[in-house]
Amino acid sequence: MSHENRLLSSVHTVTRLLSSSVNPDGALRLMLEAAIQAVDASGGSILLHDAEKKQLWFSLVLGGEAQGSHLAAGFGLYGVTINDDEGIAGQVFQSQTPQIENKTAANPQHARRIDEEFDFETRSLITVPLVYPGGQPFGVMQLVNKKEGDFTDEDLMVIDIVANISAMNVYNANLANEARRTKALDYLGRIIHDVTNKVSQLTSPLESLADSQDSVLESLSASDEARTELKERVTNIKAGISDLLRYTEFMTGAIEGQPVDVQRVLGDLTGTAERQLNLLETVVAARGVTLVRDYDTSTSIAFAFDSFLIERAIYNLVNNALKATPPGGTITVRVYEEGESAVLSVQDTGFGIQPNVLARILNWSTGGGVSGGTGLSTSIVREVAEMHGGALEGDSTPGSGTIFRVRLPISSAD
Repeated sequence: MSHENRLLSSVHTVTRLLSSSVNPDGALRLMLEAAIQAVDASGGSILLHDAEKKQLWFSLVLGGEAQGSHLAAGFGLYGVTINDDEGIAGQVFQSQTPQIENKTAANPQHARRIDEEFDFETRSLITVPLVYPGGQPFGVMQLVNKKEGDFTDEDLMVIDIVANISAMNVYNANLANEARRTKALDYLGRIIHDVTNKVSQLTSPLESLADSQDSVLESLSASDEARTELKERVTNIKAGISDLLRYTEFMTGAIEGQPVDVQRVLGDLTGTAERQLNLLETVVAARGVTLVRDYDTSTSIAFAFDSFLIERAIYNLVNNALKATPPGGTITVRVYEEGESAVLSVQDTGFGIQPNVLARILNWSTGGGVSGGTGLSTSIVREVAEMHGGALEGDSTPGSGTIFRVRLPISSAD
């Protein structure tokens, strides 16, 4: 095929494929598939930039020629990060200049640790920057190991055109998603504001009831048992209203991107998990799913943390697991110490998560990346972990289930 015809064919192919995609992730996959096919590469990857962490992370990996025991090396790369000035990918991202490397082994810039970790031989690479219209870089695309011969300048020209057309589609898809997300968050914010106002109106009458209940009970000649029961109920209602107001504050902060004060108090992570699971047990059982507690309720893991925020994280993790687990499945919750950290894990036997989606969940931040939906459910868990100086981790096998781990430092300078 002549040079001109090849260019026209590649442009036609990628334009046709992308015309039906309104999802950023779908657009990225189609771009990578079209690029691999256009230059006859054995595989390729998309690395997206996280401006806050100054990292590039593997958002999408297709093909490749894994050797040895790492037959799914491509899947293992999902979510792996490198510094945004590391390797050839980092060099291209920083310079915004496409690059061909047909003798990767001789290039000192090549990030060999990735090859070594995944038992992979990178013989040749073609790397192009990914840039939104207007000039904002958001990552790089790399194609690996041309099947026959070397990558050529013609290959580079084709890939550069594919990347530019695709970046426009990704940008438009992101704008559409952001508009939907903004509308949804605005609506949710108004609901939360309304709920906050209504709940706040209950605080004063309840305080008055608490102050006057002793004299009222005395005038009714109530028994000590009745007095105790009523006091407990009023106390529980007050605590519930306080939690609800704190929750609306937390949700407002999550929507507006504002930090929420962490109220650390010495507590027991095991006991906190048990209280939240007691509330969720009926809901889980009603869906035909078994809730397993893989911890000893008598073993305390005591350190300073915000029990309200940790309970929100537990609720979201279990609720997400429940949505992904069919009847007859199992959700297992573990609480344990590992090194200097306390770990809370939630594992399900559900549908699992595709590697690129899991990578996005663990790496996505408001400062960069490509993401659809509001992301509130998962971002709440991640935010809670990071507020405590910890991290959210996860592993998943499509068709076999998912495990998320909230890792919290037991000692903190805060």
